[in-house]
This record gives sequence, C-alpha cells and structure tokens, in this order.
Amino acid sequence: MKTKRIYNNLSIARKMIIPYVLITAICITVLTLIISFKSAKTVMEISQHNAGQMMQSTYKSMKSQIDDINIMFTTLQANHNIQDALKDTDTAHASYNASVIEDILAETDIYSTKTSNISLYAINHPEYASLSSKIVFSDSVIKNNYFYDEIIKNGSIPKWIANDNNYSSKSCITAVKLLTDNFTGNPLAIVQIDIDTTQFVAPLQNLRLADTGQIFICTNSLHLLNPYKDSFIEQFSHNNDLYQLIESNTVNTVYTSINNDKYMVMSYPLNGTEFHLVGALKMNELFTKSIPLRNAVIITSILLILITSLLIYYISSHISKPIVYLANEMDRYTLGNTPYMLTYNQNDEIAQLYNSFNNMQERIYNLTHDLAESLQIQKKAELKAIHSQISPHFLYNTLNSISALARKHSLDDIEYMTSSLATFFTRTLNNGNTFCTISDELAHITSYMNIQNIRFSNKFKIDIKIPEEIMAYQIINLTLQPLVENCIVHAFSGKHEQGNIIISGRKSDNDIYIDVADDGLGENITDIRYLNKRVNEPFDFDNQIDHYGIHSVHNRIQLYYGSGYGLSYSYNEMGGITATIHIPANKKEDNR
Repeated sequence: MKTKRIYNNLSIARKMIIPYVLITAICITVLTLIISFKSAKTVMEISQHNAGQMMQSTYKSMKSQIDDINIMFTTLQANHNIQDALKDTDTAHASYNASVIEDILAETDIYSTKTSNISLYAINHPEYASLSSKIVFSDSVIKNNYFYDEIIKNGSIPKWIANDNNYSSKSCITAVKLLTDNFTGNPLAIVQIDIDTTQFVAPLQNLRLADTGQIFICTNSLHLLNPYKDSFIEQFSHNNDLYQLIESNTVNTVYTSINNDKYMVMSYPLNGTEFHLVGALKMNELFTKSIPLRNAVIITSILLILITSLLIYYISSHISKPIVYLANEMDRYTLGNTPYMLTYNQNDEIAQLYNSFNNMQERIYNLTHDLAESLQIQKKAELKAIHSQISPHFLYNTLNSISALARKHSLDDIEYMTSSLATFFTRTLNNGNTFCTISDELAHITSYMNIQNIRFSNKFKIDIKIPEEIMAYQIINLTLQPLVENCIVHAFSGKHEQGNIIISGRKSDNDIYIDVADDGLGENITDIRYLNKRVNEPFDFDNQIDHYGIHSVHNRIQLYYGSGYGLSYSYNEMGGITATIHIPANKKEDNR
C-alpha cells in the first residue's frame, strides 16, 4: 500500500518512465535466457533450409535419370516395329523378329550412357527360348521371379528394383515394365533396363550437407545403395527412425541418435519408384555454428536496450510537458473570464485535450451570455403577451349577448356571424390545451371561413379532403388557421374571381402531412425561396404581432416535435402555393 501511495504521488513523467524501465529490465533478463535457444534454433532452421534446398536440387537430378528411363519405356511401347514383331505368332519368323527387336533395343541407348543393359522377355513366344540372342528372350526365363506376377498385373507402372547381382555380373538398379498391345491392351513382353549402381548414385558422391553430412538412396525395405561402402552411410542400415521415416512415404525430417551422436535425417520419395533420397548430417555441426551468432545477438540486444532506455526518457519528458502545462492552465481558469485559447501544434490525443479545453471555455462563456440574453427575451415575451391579451371569457359572453339580440330582432346574418365568431374563439381557447385532434382543428377552420365568407360575400371556397383515418391524430392547436388566413390576405389579394382553398392530408409510415393549397398568386405573394427562408429565421420577439404568422407555426412545430418536422412551401398545379405541415402521427396528446 505504501508503494502504491508513493507511486500515486509521482509526477506523470516519472509514472511513464518507471513502467518502461521495468519492462526494459525484464526484456534484458528474458533475452539473456532465450537468446541462446533462439540463435541455435535460427541457425538450425537456416541450415535445415539450405540442406532442404540441396536435397531438392539433388532430387531433380535423380528424377531426371528416372524420367530418362521412363521415356525409353514409352518409346519402346510406341514403336510399331516392336508391336508387329511381338504380335507375329508365326514361329518361322521368330529369328527375324528377334533381330528387329535387338536392333531397336540397341539403338535405345546406343552409347550406354544411361543404362548398362536393356533386355526384352516376349510373352507367349516360347520359340524365343531357343534363340541365341543375348537381349531378347522368352518370358519363361523370368516367370519364377517374384516380380513377374506383379508386372503382369500392374505392368503399366514401371517397377524399380535394387538388384544385388541377380541378373548381371555386378550390382545394378533394375527397372521393369510391361509392353502391351496398343490396340487391345493385351500383354506382349516385359522390358528390363539395368543401370549400374555406381553410375546411378554418381551425382551424390561429392555432395556434402554441412561439414560431413551426405546424401544417399535407400529402398522401402531400408536397403542402402552404397556401392562405395561408405561408413557414414552404412551406419543407417538398421536405424529404426529412418525406417519409420521411409515407411511414411512423405517428404519429412526426423532426428535420431547413433553412437551418442544426434543426426538430422531428411527423406524425399522418388515418385514412381521404391527409392527414397535421404540426407543426413550431425546436429553438433549446426550448434557450433550458432555460437558466434548467439554472442552477436546478445551484445546487440544489450546495446538496443540501453538506447531504448534513453529514448524512453526523452519521449516521456516530451509527452508529459504539454500535459503539465495544460493542467496548470486549467487550475488558473476562472468561470466567466474571456476564453484564453491554448495552442498545440500537433495532431494527436494531447491536441484533442487542448481542443476540448478550448471548446469547454467557449461553451461556458457562450452559455453564460446566452443565459443572460434568454432572461431578457423572456421578460420581453411576458410583457408582449400581457399587452396582446384580451379577456377571452368577457369577449365570448359579449358575443353570445350580441347573438341573442340579433335573434330577437330577426337579424339572421348578424346572429350567424356572431355565433361563428363565438365558436371560433372557443376553438382558439381549446380549454387551455396545446394539442387538439385534426378533426377539431378543421372545425375551427370551418368557423373561421364562415366569418370570412360573410365579410367578403362568399369570395372564397374551401374544400377539405382529409381522410377519416387521420382525423383522430393530434395536431398543435391553431396550426392550420394562420395558413388559411395567409391564403385570404395574401394569395387572393387583387383577385376578382372566387378563390379556392384545398386542405388535404395523408399518412406516410409514422408521419402525417397536411397541405393547404390555393389557386391565387396575389399582389403580396413573394417567391418560394423567400417564404422557406422566412420560416427558418430565428424568432424575434421585437416583431409586431401580425408578423408572427407562419413563422410561429413552424417554430411551434419544431419546439414540440424536433427539427425534423415543420412548415415548407412549394408551387402547385393550380397556379398558386401549397403550404405543407409535417408532424408525427400521434394519437395520444403528450404535451399541453
């Protein structure tokens, strides 16, 4: 706890330095422990990679020899003279046919650069047994060989055999393949190609992996092709790890111990044969090569850690300096003072702190002044509201008295007008509620139009096309009346024929749109852009009351519903202007 308390009281610069120094010390310890293992592993991987590359190169060389033999088999299979001779069942032609085959076989490797001997064993030609040929025989000669039945069954695939003096005077590699009728696929003969073992492994003789490692060939049964009787190769003749590696028949690597020496052994199967290319080298040759690298890495790591420590000290000081300066400025800040903008000429997280502090100063300063202005505006609004008020109940009672007198003296027009005016004021008051239904708002409009038609002798006609399904939805009280009044006062000014007003509405998703359209462009009408600009201007209480109009409609809608709703204007097909009210579709009154 005491250590934690001391740490908490440190400056930010020292708090940043301490963890970095601890991390650096840990790195030194960890690097010292693992560097010896890592360097050895790296050198081993590099050496293994190099050995693998040499193995791949050698594999290609050996595969080339094998491919040359396979090409010979393919050439003999395609030779139509051999096909004709072997398919000739006339025993009288046996000597001639054997002579033709001998010539073709002799020309296959005329200088014996790739093979030591090529023989052919004809199937179903017992007469060839009595011939004196040294390379063309009857298959009866090899019928007892273990591979004969396998060749007959799967003869399309050459079989490679490590032949230890079975059919020739010296050790050789034997490749055997079945020749078949090119049309029927019936077996015709078995071709045997012998390659001197010394000649076959000659490309491997002078190759070395690391210092003493060698590459050699062995069979699936771990028979080593070692014509030079090399002791390094011979020690793997009974190695179980190598046997398991060969048995997996994949390109792979194992580690094995022989006479207390550890070896890395790699195997590459020679596809299409029973042979494997094997590379082996002593592991201690790899370890000794890793010592200089390990020492160099340790020295380099120590130097890097020292340099890193110096950089940490410089960076932590550089980072903490502007933070300390910001903290001091925040301590000096006093509420209500003119903002003092701090500057930081970089684009990073500290710059965000500086910008946030500057913005905070501005917001506090603006909020203080806005609060004072709001209080002044509120006082002006209260005074203006008191000035504009009349006694609504006194006016309503007076209108009812005038209506009763008009009815008493049979003055129907006066009675109708005063009754409509009383209804109008009743709807306007709305019992003090802020919201009403669209149906009630339209009834209010009807009362208003009754009064205006008496005043202007039915100069205006209103057509309400509101679907019944939206009548019950809520709308702010006195939203549509100012728009209808605008049509009468402005749109029909100077118009001699009857003016038409159409009120329509629709519901779209969760919103309601109500259009108030007229067919007049009167003398007082300005362009649409001015009207849309006018409704979005800031509210000014210093304007006269009759200037509130459409501006107050838009502001009240946004006040209750948000900036996504309001009033907008557009031209219509009747030649006039359409005012569109956009409000949310609410059936329950949320505000009063």
